[in-house]
Amino acid sequence: MKPTPPNPNEAFRLLLKAADLGDADSQAKVWRHFAPRDATSQNYEDAIHFIQKSADQGVDEALLHLGLCYLNGLGVTRNMDLAAKYLKGRPGVFLYDAGDGIRSFDPDTHIPSTNS
Repeated sequence: MKPTPPNPNEAFRLLLKAADLGDADSQAKVWRHFAPRDATSQNYEDAIHFIQKSADQGVDEALLHLGLCYLNGLGVTRNMDLAAKYLKGRPGVFLYDAGDGIRSFDPDTHIPSTNS
Protein backbone atom coordinates (compact mmCIF):
# COMPACT_ATOMS: atom_id res chain seq x y z
CA MET A 1 0.00 0.00 0.00
CA LYS A 2 1.35 3.40 -0.99
CA PRO A 3 1.68 5.89 1.91
CA THR A 4 -0.61 8.90 1.90
CA PRO A 5 1.29 12.10 1.13
CA PRO A 6 1.36 14.69 3.92
CA ASN A 7 -1.44 17.22 3.89
CA PRO A 8 -0.10 20.60 5.10
CA ASN A 9 -3.59 22.04 5.54
CA GLU A 10 -4.66 19.18 7.79
CA ALA A 11 -1.40 19.35 9.74
CA PHE A 12 -1.90 23.07 10.38
CA ARG A 13 -5.53 22.53 11.36
CA LEU A 14 -4.43 20.00 14.00
CA LEU A 15 -1.62 22.30 15.20
CA LEU A 16 -4.09 25.17 15.53
CA LYS A 17 -6.49 22.94 17.46
CA ALA A 18 -3.71 21.95 19.89
CA ALA A 19 -2.78 25.63 20.31
CA ASP A 20 -6.41 26.56 20.99
CA LEU A 21 -6.53 23.80 23.63
CA GLY A 22 -3.59 25.44 25.43
CA ASP A 23 -0.53 23.48 24.28
CA ALA A 24 2.33 25.97 24.71
CA ASP A 25 4.66 24.41 22.13
CA SER A 26 1.87 24.39 19.54
CA GLN A 27 1.14 28.04 20.32
CA ALA A 28 4.78 28.92 19.66
CA LYS A 29 4.69 27.01 16.36
CA VAL A 30 1.46 28.74 15.31
CA TRP A 31 3.23 32.05 16.07
CA ARG A 32 5.79 31.21 13.40
CA HIS A 33 2.99 30.67 10.89
CA PHE A 34 1.24 33.98 11.61
CA ALA A 35 4.29 36.16 12.24
CA PRO A 36 5.14 38.33 9.26
CA ARG A 37 8.47 37.86 7.51
CA ASP A 38 8.85 41.64 7.55
CA ALA A 39 7.10 44.45 9.36
CA THR A 40 4.82 45.33 6.45
CA SER A 41 3.77 41.93 5.10
CA GLN A 42 0.77 41.30 7.36
CA ASN A 43 -0.82 42.17 10.65
CA TYR A 44 0.83 40.85 13.83
CA GLU A 45 -2.43 40.60 15.80
CA ASP A 46 -3.07 36.89 15.14
CA ALA A 47 0.55 36.12 15.93
CA ILE A 48 0.43 38.08 19.21
CA HIS A 49 -2.63 36.12 20.37
CA PHE A 50 -0.72 32.84 20.27
CA ILE A 51 2.71 34.06 21.35
CA GLN A 52 1.19 35.72 24.43
CA LYS A 53 -0.47 32.45 25.47
CA SER A 54 2.79 30.56 24.95
CA ALA A 55 4.82 33.18 26.86
CA ASP A 56 2.34 33.00 29.75
CA GLN A 57 3.32 29.33 30.01
CA GLY A 58 7.03 30.19 30.08
CA VAL A 59 8.13 29.01 26.62
CA ASP A 60 11.54 30.61 26.08
CA GLU A 61 11.08 31.30 22.35
CA ALA A 62 7.74 32.95 23.06
CA LEU A 63 9.20 35.18 25.79
CA LEU A 64 11.88 36.41 23.38
CA HIS A 65 9.52 37.12 20.49
CA LEU A 66 6.90 38.80 22.68
CA GLY A 67 9.57 41.00 24.26
CA LEU A 68 10.78 42.03 20.82
CA CYS A 69 7.22 42.82 19.77
CA TYR A 70 6.78 45.13 22.78
CA LEU A 71 10.19 46.70 22.19
CA ASN A 72 9.37 47.47 18.55
CA GLY A 73 5.61 48.04 18.80
CA LEU A 74 4.79 45.14 16.45
CA GLY A 75 1.18 44.04 16.93
CA VAL A 76 1.09 45.78 20.31
CA THR A 77 1.67 49.29 21.58
CA ARG A 78 5.38 49.83 22.29
CA ASN A 79 5.89 49.29 26.01
CA MET A 80 9.39 49.32 27.46
CA ASP A 81 8.23 47.92 30.81
CA LEU A 82 6.73 44.86 29.14
CA ALA A 83 9.71 44.56 26.79
CA ALA A 84 11.98 44.47 29.85
CA LYS A 85 9.73 41.92 31.56
CA TYR A 86 9.89 39.46 28.66
CA LEU A 87 13.52 40.12 27.65
CA LYS A 88 15.02 40.25 31.17
CA GLY A 89 17.95 37.94 31.74
CA ARG A 90 18.79 37.54 28.06
CA PRO A 91 22.37 38.20 27.09
CA GLY A 92 23.04 41.22 24.93
CA VAL A 93 21.47 44.52 24.17
CA PHE A 94 18.57 44.86 21.75
CA LEU A 95 18.22 47.52 19.06
CA TYR A 96 15.00 49.25 18.04
CA ASP A 97 13.92 52.20 15.95
CA ALA A 98 12.70 54.96 18.24
CA GLY A 99 11.54 57.10 15.32
CA ASP A 100 14.32 59.60 15.90
CA GLY A 101 17.11 57.09 15.41
CA ILE A 102 18.22 53.64 16.39
CA ARG A 103 18.50 53.11 20.10
CA SER A 104 19.76 50.28 22.24
CA PHE A 105 17.88 48.71 25.13
CA ASP A 106 19.34 46.65 27.96
CA PRO A 107 16.45 44.68 29.51
CA ASP A 108 18.39 43.96 32.71
CA THR A 109 18.95 47.62 33.52
CA HIS A 110 15.83 48.74 31.58
CA ILE A 111 17.80 51.64 30.16
CA PRO A 112 17.24 52.78 26.58
CA SER A 113 20.08 54.83 25.15
CA THR A 114 20.81 56.65 21.90
CA ASN A 115 23.53 55.06 19.79
CA SER A 116 26.24 57.47 18.74
